[in-house]
Amino acid sequence: MRVLRLKFLTLILILTFAGAAAAQTAKPPAFEEGQKVQVREGDTWSTATIVKKEGRRFQIRYEDSKEEEWVAADRIRPAGADAGNPAPAGADKADPAKKDAAAKPAVINWPSGSKVQAKWGGLWFDATIVNRRGEWYLVEYTRDKSREWVEHWRIRKVGDTADTIGHARPNGRWKAGDNPPREKAGEPPEPIGASARTAEQKKAMEEFKQDPAFREADLDGVKDLELRGVAADSKIPADPAPPAKAVRPVKFAGASGEFFESMKTLVIARSGNFAAGIHENAPPGKEAQSKLERLDLANGKSAGVFPMSSKMALFDISDDGKLIALRNDEFGFGNNTRLEIWALDGPQIRKVLILFPYDKESWGPDRDINDAWLLDNSSVLTVNSKGKLVLWSIATGKAIYRAQINSSSKPAISGGGKQLALETEKSVVIVEPLSGNVLGSFPLGDKSGLSYSFSPSGKQLAGCGWQNIYAWDLTSGEMFRQFTLNAGSGEFNMVADGYALIGRNILLDFERRIPLWHYQATGRSISAVAPSGMLWYSIKGGRDEPTPLTPLKVPTPDALALAKTLKADDLLLLKPGVHVALSINLDVQQADGEAIRKSLADQLKAAQLVLDDQAPIRIVASNEPGKTTEMNYRPIGARAFDPPQKVSVTPMITRLQVEVDGKKAWESASVLGAGFFLTLKEGQTIEQAVAEAAKVNVGFLKNAKVPVYLTKPREPAWYGSSKL
Repeated sequence: MRVLRLKFLTLILILTFAGAAAAQTAKPPAFEEGQKVQVREGDTWSTATIVKKEGRRFQIRYEDSKEEEWVAADRIRPAGADAGNPAPAGADKADPAKKDAAAKPAVINWPSGSKVQAKWGGLWFDATIVNRRGEWYLVEYTRDKSREWVEHWRIRKVGDTADTIGHARPNGRWKAGDNPPREKAGEPPEPIGASARTAEQKKAMEEFKQDPAFREADLDGVKDLELRGVAADSKIPADPAPPAKAVRPVKFAGASGEFFESMKTLVIARSGNFAAGIHENAPPGKEAQSKLERLDLANGKSAGVFPMSSKMALFDISDDGKLIALRNDEFGFGNNTRLEIWALDGPQIRKVLILFPYDKESWGPDRDINDAWLLDNSSVLTVNSKGKLVLWSIATGKAIYRAQINSSSKPAISGGGKQLALETEKSVVIVEPLSGNVLGSFPLGDKSGLSYSFSPSGKQLAGCGWQNIYAWDLTSGEMFRQFTLNAGSGEFNMVADGYALIGRNILLDFERRIPLWHYQATGRSISAVAPSGMLWYSIKGGRDEPTPLTPLKVPTPDALALAKTLKADDLLLLKPGVHVALSINLDVQQADGEAIRKSLADQLKAAQLVLDDQAPIRIVASNEPGKTTEMNYRPIGARAFDPPQKVSVTPMITRLQVEVDGKKAWESASVLGAGFFLTLKEGQTIEQAVAEAAKVNVGFLKNAKVPVYLTKPREPAWYGSSKL
């Protein structure tokens, strides 16, 4: 027993002396007032000067921001120490396994003075980096020069649109001497509302990532196009569509006589040789069944039927018919975000690309894909609802170039595929689609939000929007037509020089500025216009199989014959020299009423219309209440079981009309009223906020455009018609 006790005593003595020796070896260096040191914050070391010393506590002043802070000795090391040295013992004992389990956003190193954006609540504001403390940055906001300690994940570079975090709660204004609110920045909040992704969306994304065709949308190094207008007299060489060949009707191989089956979408290649459509059978209460059919138009036959998911929308088919571009087709904004490119190899579909082009957009609806075009078999062009246009490599998912266009406009590709018309703020710019090089531009003035189309000859470009038509001669660079419609809506396609289809059924005559002809379908129809100007259509009646896909060259001879009998000047209600009266019947302040009157009168003068109070044609600005409905409002933050407040909501309708002999010839209107969300001013009741929202839209009337050329009203609006 004694021997054992001695051995135990010896062991204790050895450990005690070893511990003392280790303690002597690890003795911290002495720090003095005025000494330059480095101070640790998390994994970051910042240069500072010791101002005051109290035992093992030191008051230090940071070199980059001149802020002062009390720190313990274990957070200090001599200036110039190896940046690779580990932090003092015990400074960070976090279990590496736990760190990996709780993956956090990487802390980006933003140097002092960097221009950034910091998220404050739900908004991003420009700011400048002042200092860093571990996972925190002190930023100074550009708007008011205030400062705040912000978490590293609340910062992004200027110009970035990515927003993957939810509401970022502010930490309060910084005051001299303030330190970060806590040592760790913590986890960023999950996105909320339309910015959030549902659990189903997250799960689906993970599943798509396992598909060999999946590519991450790669914007690194993307070329930003500068779509600046060039000389106003730009002359663009014609890029004609391939001439229409001797074509014949094509019988569908994938169609059936099912009552609830119809063709959902139809697209035609720019070559005019191939088409693709989706047959969908959707009986009430049952899941829809879909088939994709490729059609060989050049040889007049079906080129394959392929089973597919019903929740897909078709965008385009390549010139050789080997590739198609589609997007998932789900209900609701922010759900139509997935682009797929399929190769049609024999009897099988092979996916070659799955891409989420706008997945980094902060607002859910901005992730939706509005349109896509296959420029060739290696590149695809996309645009979202925000007007972000991007050209992608199909093989890699890498962005080649991007541009910002007017979000309410629709681009157009010339028939030959060598020109792309894009609307910017003040001009329509023509670029080379594959390179993005600007070929020319035309001034737009106050016109915007147009859907564009090239004529088959490539000599003309036209735009349609808000019932107005504008047409340019590309060879001379001049606008040669401008007029306003009182009928027709839908897709806009030029079918010949001086002629276009609107809604694929009403033929517009540019020379006479009228809806000339109506091509009437009896039954459920599907149609598409080829770049050559050929209208392809099919009609299904009841349980019958649809008619073959049939070509029709428009304008048809009967429409052209009728046009020759019509004199343009006899068809117009408004044109230069016509006398009009101006009537303002508005419940607005006198100053607003006078401003509206002046704006409209100036327009009439510029259009060379003559003001005459006795004229039978009147331009009328008026307002009237709309239909009253009941709305339920619940304050944000209210308890779940608190009853909502029911309020009667009556919108205000503001109108601008052209009348002749008391009958409406044309109208543009705006409706203002309380929506689903209300913002209350201090001391304001919900009823008061609802009443304030329903007001005359003065801005609408100040900016509204009176038609310069307007056809006489008639019923029906067109001058001739025929059945398809």
